Amino acid sequence: MAAFKFYPGITRPLILLITLLCYSMDSFAQPTPNYHLSASTGLSTSGSSVTTWDSQQGSYSATQSNNSRRPVLEADGINGQPALAFDGSNDYLLLPDQNGFNTGGPFAAKTIAMVFETGSDITSRQMIYEQGGSTRGLNMSIHNGNLYLNGWNVNEDNWGPVDIHTPVATNTTYVAVLVFDASTIFGYVNGNLIGSAAVTGPLYNHGDDGALGGTVGSTKYYDNTNSRTYFQGKIAEWYSYNIALGDSDRSALEQTLSSRYQSLRLSIPMDLEGVNITSSQVDLSWTDTSDNETGFILERSTTSGSGFVVIDTANADENSYTDTGLASGTNYYYRAKTLYDGYNSDYTSELMITTHSRGPIAKSWDFDVSSEGWVGTGVLLNPTGTGVLNFSYNGYGSPRIQSPSNPGVNL
Repeated sequence: MAAFKFYPGITRPLILLITLLCYSMDSFAQPTPNYHLSASTGLSTSGSSVTTWDSQQGSYSATQSNNSRRPVLEADGINGQPALAFDGSNDYLLLPDQNGFNTGGPFAAKTIAMVFETGSDITSRQMIYEQGGSTRGLNMSIHNGNLYLNGWNVNEDNWGPVDIHTPVATNTTYVAVLVFDASTIFGYVNGNLIGSAAVTGPLYNHGDDGALGGTVGSTKYYDNTNSRTYFQGKIAEWYSYNIALGDSDRSALEQTLSSRYQSLRLSIPMDLEGVNITSSQVDLSWTDTSDNETGFILERSTTSGSGFVVIDTANADENSYTDTGLASGTNYYYRAKTLYDGYNSDYTSELMITTHSRGPIAKSWDFDVSSEGWVGTGVLLNPTGTGVLNFSYNGYGSPRIQSPSNPGVNL
């Protein structure tokens, strides 16, 4: 057994240091969800049809025993990552009753986060996720081009359903987060707050199972209706917490999911190049390889790999920019990236250009017209550039340029 020695005046500071280190390490830990489904792991399939989706946390599984109602696993479902494709007709996975999910309430707080991609239909009413029944529950659904995040508890405290919504587009990936804290429901999409609604108490226990990709049993939509509908689209991840994630934890989760499923899906601009370089400006251009961008960011630095600043935010489909006011004889580094709804693609490779050492200083040169038939004037770049000489020749002799530093130079 190891022996420990204690020294006066040192023991207490050591204990304090250890305590502070433990607190510091714990303060950086991210909350662990009660349940986390990710299409990259925990899947059991029959062919490509998903029978069971096991949670990475907790002993919990989403299941479908009916072969004709199973979603299909797509290995390259969303941005090169696996996802489950639901047909919008009758596919769904059952989220069974469990204390940590729905039957163990009342729940003073909850957070539901998920990654999904819409299909070609965003008009029909479609249930993406739901838990609860006609009296208590939470859900996310699509209707008439909008995504709705909803909750209700009409028995005990008589609140909800709530109407928190935002427009969505077809065939587009979203990170949606619903945060409930017994006084407010907040809705976030792609890291942005889309709305909130006041509530007046906890979410009491609610059976009737739950589902991903469809409705089982009863539910309640934002407009207080109740019908079984199914999602046409893909689901890649789903999280369930029995806490209300704070802003920093929620943002960290959103950024992780965005980088995995959204940022990299944007095509990087191609063929970044600079032409018409002078001592003070360059014309920059790139090839737009994306069909869903909202714009482009162009950055510049005088140091490779660091110090970049934004010099232009171009609109969608724009592909050129003239950078002016540059210093002569200087190396400049450029890079560009694609924007989509607040998210970015990777950067292009750096482009280096070097401005001219000195501007084109016009100098007039006299022609030596010792041979008959030569008339004209010319301009050359100083000191070593190329220029244009304008003259005419009637067929006699050879022209020469007279220069103070190099007289008699033949053209």
